[in-house]
Amino acid sequence: MGGTGSQPSTGARPSDRNHRNDGGESRTTGTAVTDMAYLVLVGTGGWTQRWEIAAGREEAVGAELEKIGTGETTRLPLLDPETNTEITFVVSWSAVAVGIVMPSLTHDQSHGQYA
Repeated sequence: MGGTGSQPSTGARPSDRNHRNDGGESRTTGTAVTDMAYLVLVGTGGWTQRWEIAAGREEAVGAELEKIGTGETTRLPLLDPETNTEITFVVSWSAVAVGIVMPSLTHDQSHGQYA
């Protein structure tokens, strides 16, 4: 992932960025228009995962982060990085130390798993 978390200014108004290159829907967070969001997880053993969240499911996935550190298991609607289709991702929250839903202003095809 890398970077500082800030996005360089393009001078474009939010309505100018209200599109996706792959035909999907744009989403808004606050005043910025985003075309995707990622779920980033860090495990208790130090592993990391980053997955693109299925369109329109950001709030539902974010609500599940309340379960981090519990013995619960959840099925999350994410996207398969190879086919860009919705999949069900099963998370055992007892193995997760940190989780965040991170909006993105760009759609860069680098979504999926990494360790």
